[in-house]
Amino acid sequence: MKTQSTLLFFLLLLLGLNVNAQKVDLSLRFNAQNASYEVFAKPDFTKGEFLIGAGSQVTVIIPSDFQDEPLAVNTFTEGQWIDQSPIYKPSELAESDLHTFISEGGVLNFVKGEELKLFSFVLPLSYDHKKVRLFINKKDPTIRGQNRTKNLNNFIANDLSLTDFYRQNYSIVKDIKGHLKDWRGYPMEGVGVKVGNQSMTSLYDGRFEYQNVLVDELTNFSFEKAIDPKAGINAADLIRFQQHLSGEKKFDQPFQWIAADLDGSGTITYDDLDRLKAVLNGENTEIGWRFVPTTDFEKAATSRKPIGKEIAISKSERIYSIDFVGVKLGDVNGSYTLKPDIPNDIEPSPKALTINLLNKELKAGENYVIPFSTNDFALLTAYQLTLKIEKAEITQLENTFRKKPGLSLKQLPKDIVTANWINDKIGRRVAVNQPVKESSHQSETAILELEIVPQMDGLLSDFVTLLDNPQPTEAYDTDGQVMALQLLFRKAPDEEGTLELYQNRPNPFKETTTIDYYLPKDGAIKLTLTNEAGQVVKVYQETGKEGFNYFTISGEDVPKGLIYYLLETDFGKMSKKMLHLY
Repeated sequence: MKTQSTLLFFLLLLLGLNVNAQKVDLSLRFNAQNASYEVFAKPDFTKGEFLIGAGSQVTVIIPSDFQDEPLAVNTFTEGQWIDQSPIYKPSELAESDLHTFISEGGVLNFVKGEELKLFSFVLPLSYDHKKVRLFINKKDPTIRGQNRTKNLNNFIANDLSLTDFYRQNYSIVKDIKGHLKDWRGYPMEGVGVKVGNQSMTSLYDGRFEYQNVLVDELTNFSFEKAIDPKAGINAADLIRFQQHLSGEKKFDQPFQWIAADLDGSGTITYDDLDRLKAVLNGENTEIGWRFVPTTDFEKAATSRKPIGKEIAISKSERIYSIDFVGVKLGDVNGSYTLKPDIPNDIEPSPKALTINLLNKELKAGENYVIPFSTNDFALLTAYQLTLKIEKAEITQLENTFRKKPGLSLKQLPKDIVTANWINDKIGRRVAVNQPVKESSHQSETAILELEIVPQMDGLLSDFVTLLDNPQPTEAYDTDGQVMALQLLFRKAPDEEGTLELYQNRPNPFKETTTIDYYLPKDGAIKLTLTNEAGQVVKVYQETGKEGFNYFTISGEDVPKGLIYYLLETDFGKMSKKMLHLY
């Protein structure tokens, strides 16, 4: 029986040490006599006083049931070897522990073809020594820690020519070039592109090009282009996002899948929608562009899968050519463009949203709650607006608005208020203050309220102005198309607590027209329509609500020509006339 049984587990890795492509073979053996594992280095060259570089390393894979603690190491050469592995049970090798032994550096005497024992370590006798092996460079999976990829490759480096070693054997020198375009195909100029140890800014045609870049498994592209996080983002994006999440209308363009993954998780969820809402409210300022390889962008058109953030560099070719597509995060409806002369893809709606306000007299120092109401609420899926409040103090803004679900309010400096609302139940008809049965009579819906204290006497229109900055003022219909939004200051009753009847809109009319009126309190109302001969042609009897109310009159229900309408209430009666065109 032999006194020592030597088992060769693995012969790994032909690595060059310098510009002459000298190599060292590493091997691991089990010494049965003393139950130790021994690591050997065999060079293909002879060199006395070879200075091994600090940081040279050997990685060993052992069964996963070993305790998470460093192994004791016995070094046989100058320069201590120690177990300094920060990763023990990676998910990529679930059934294994990984231990990386690092050299502190020292002098070795290499003889061509002869093995030199570097170090040994011991494991419990219960281990199957056939399952203990060296890590295989370029074959075993890349291990990813919490912050970055972990280099576990086995290598022996000459401390005097470490740069040459990295250039030829661990890192690879490459020429890298490519182009940057947005998802529409327009070149992206002025993007900071960094790769390896070099950086540049893309040219007018989106081109970037580098020479002699050091590339290893940790090298990635990184991009930087300053942009306002809100650029290209509006309520239409929220609508489109919710349509996708609800299944009503899935994303059908590759850029949408990329733009919607705001958190970079590789999935599209309601968390991303919340981040988009925060961007619109000015609470999230960290999103900008995402750049993906053109090949990945094209795959998204068929696979319908989001694209990840990391872009590793291939080491297979000396000259590496790759193009990228830039997508503005959050812009899922594609409204943002680098070319100001290119219109966005949002079709204007022929509809318009009119917000009614009672233009009453306000007294300095008194508190007023101003309701903003509309009879166009059934058309509405979302809106956003900017209001300037002049010569008045805004009071209890947040508490006042919190009553309306889905409404987000923010008060900015210089008496600016921004508001945005989106129907959180896309695809369902929203009915707020609407009757259950169909009727030509409706009470207007209050979409927000503003509480102010004027600093001077005047009409409400003297204090409230609609702006288009910093947030564009616009509304969106049920199809997601943009509508114009306007404030209409309605005449207040001559005396408080009385009725006000308004001229029908439009007038003259052909198909339909709207008759608006204002009630100081809830109460019964009667609307009578008569022709030029004084004959009654239509009578409506309803219950009106406090505030603005309206009737929708169909041309099919009334004759052509001049029509008089009389409104009778507990608060008085008023009449006007309208023209139904032939």
